[in-house]
Amino acid sequence: MSSQTDVFFQRILTAATTRGASDVHFVAGQPPFMRIDGALVPYEEEGVLSSSVMEELAELVLDAQARQEFAVKKRAVVARAVGARARVKIIVEYRQGSPAMSLHVLTAHVPTLQELGLPKVMEELARARKGLILIIGPHDSGRTTTVASLLDAINAARAERIVSLEDPVEYVLEPRKSLVEQREVGRDVPGFADGLRALKDTDVNVVAVSSLDDRAAFETLMDLVEGGRLGIAAVEAETVDEALEFLVQSFAAHERERLLHALAEVLVAVAGLRLVSRVGGGRVQVAEVLVVTAPVRALVRDGRFAQISSWMTSSREGGTISLDRALAELVKTGEVLMEDALAEVADKENFQRLVQARPVSA
Repeated sequence: MSSQTDVFFQRILTAATTRGASDVHFVAGQPPFMRIDGALVPYEEEGVLSSSVMEELAELVLDAQARQEFAVKKRAVVARAVGARARVKIIVEYRQGSPAMSLHVLTAHVPTLQELGLPKVMEELARARKGLILIIGPHDSGRTTTVASLLDAINAARAERIVSLEDPVEYVLEPRKSLVEQREVGRDVPGFADGLRALKDTDVNVVAVSSLDDRAAFETLMDLVEGGRLGIAAVEAETVDEALEFLVQSFAAHERERLLHALAEVLVAVAGLRLVSRVGGGRVQVAEVLVVTAPVRALVRDGRFAQISSWMTSSREGGTISLDRALAELVKTGEVLMEDALAEVADKENFQRLVQARPVSA
């Protein structure tokens, strides 16, 4: 392995962290690209990457097990510490016969819910002892960070056994009051469903999964939650109704009624995330939060997911806040430009009214 490749890689990582890049992409035949404040820009100081350099980079970042996985599956995902202050999630794949690599840059520090700027109700959710909390949002919306922050809030507040299943482990939680076990899919457990099954009939209080993307994992998590545990799961979805429909869509009609009744009973809240450009640079996290109360339980029980958005628009029950309302507050305080907010809102006319309305006491 060329020491020059290692030096080159460290130089790119230093530049990425210095410039505040969230992601770095390496593809043969092009210069490295960095995503800064949501925009993709070339890092032309290093020039065009060759196939041989990409081969060396893949060899550098993958350990023996990941190399074997890469050889078989043509894809490998790992997480690595970079010094004392940062970690990176690395995806290595093939592009036209040559390895390509994407890095997602993380801080080693797990941000608090307050540091993320999330609504106060999120701190209340961290006090839940049982039920299901869903953290949803599109790609690059902060789902993983928010799950880690919720777990660390529990970790700081009380003595629980917390088990997370992650692919890969991005944030490393330090032991505080809780016993925290972070298990990596593909290394510590074969898959999410297998890892969840292993927790049945065991002494565990909180279970978290970094991706809830198949029926078997969802069914097993539901079993654990119905047994009195707290479950926290990330789901890639744009809206609350889309997330709920995704979770139940693979169930046949005769199975769905029982599932919807069970889901209505255990669902505690759904938090939907976005990252929006901040005035002056950087991005701000915006969250809509659906707190499940009796009217929402009725909607979930009946499978009337499409009506949940309307409920969130008109209700503040239990701390519920819609994405449009959360964005309107940021526009009012000058943190987000109107044009950037409008790109995310569901109802532009209602949003305009929210921006113009006077503050209402909670």
